[in-house]
Amino acid sequence: MEGRTMRAMTWLRRIEARALRHLSPLIIALDEDAPRSLVLLGASGSGKSSLLAGIAGELDAALDGRAHPADDVRAPIGEARDRALKLAHLGRPVRVVWSDPAVASAHAEGRLVLAHLRLPRAPSFLAAPRPTPTDTDPKPPDAQVAPRLVQLLVNRKTEQTLARESADPLREQLHASWFIRVRSALRKLLHQPGIGLAFDAGGVQLDLPDGRRVGFGELSLGHATAVPLWAEVMIRVEAARLRNGDGALEPHGVVLIDHPEANLDPRLQRELLPALAELYPRVQWIVTTHSPLVAMSLDDATVFDLVRREATPSGELRKRGIEPLLLAMLGFADAAPSPSKSAPSVPPPAALPPRRQTVEGPGPWKKDG
Repeated sequence: MEGRTMRAMTWLRRIEARALRHLSPLIIALDEDAPRSLVLLGASGSGKSSLLAGIAGELDAALDGRAHPADDVRAPIGEARDRALKLAHLGRPVRVVWSDPAVASAHAEGRLVLAHLRLPRAPSFLAAPRPTPTDTDPKPPDAQVAPRLVQLLVNRKTEQTLARESADPLREQLHASWFIRVRSALRKLLHQPGIGLAFDAGGVQLDLPDGRRVGFGELSLGHATAVPLWAEVMIRVEAARLRNGDGALEPHGVVLIDHPEANLDPRLQRELLPALAELYPRVQWIVTTHSPLVAMSLDDATVFDLVRREATPSGELRKRGIEPLLLAMLGFADAAPSPSKSAPSVPPPAALPPRRQTVEGPGPWKKDG
């Protein structure tokens, strides 16, 4: 059963760039048998965001059913083939190889979620004074759906209330379980074990353990950046579940994030991707970063240094410690740890000490009125 499930999953097995500035030619081979996440590492100007944008273009092409011109290259191995491949990449500089070519149908049926979360990301949540019909359509990769978070919460709370009033305990329990998952995610992202949700005529607020209530638009910039990253994936997953009529569905997915560390403190940089990967275990994460903490954060990822053209398992980077990676990112040619001392390790999120910071608001960008 596990084998059949894995074969039905859709992920990226290989990424090629043959006409993308100084990166070409570039080939990144990922796992053939299971989704493996990818961290693109490198200095400013190394081509991380350009490569990610090229990958995003191939997500759109797969949904449109547009094959890559390089798929038709039949020249034998050698210089002639290299020239033919480069010409085939001129209009589409990046080519990806999928585990299953039926990307469009998987996406339309709600079995696959796709997202491209690029910079800049301005924290914004739309007000939701009343419930509206919940959108179950598949979301395009570039669609920004996080602003609808408050609306989705209001919709689900209304549906839970209606289920209670109509004496439908099964449906009421399904909504209650959904809110448990949402609160758990928010507690991870905001480092508040006792956080809750408070609904009123104006929508929904965060109910903090110290008795304060804070709107989503009043979060600090770091928290107001982390929550939308989660919401972009969560809303897509919920649309897929509703589309399939299966609240327990775990759709697979490919999510691209350009610099997830933007606006995050070091602790959130270390914790964000592991939290998302735990919440959505069938998603392949492809991210760019300047942060060694982000680079090491995922348990089973390939970290590809675009400057050195080196691929390293994230677990291997952790064994070496943060100092060699940081020195390499600073430009030192020999960043190997000294043999006279062990490399410092980066603790997993669960081993970090409790945070003392509380959720604060309003943020400095919030307008009056």
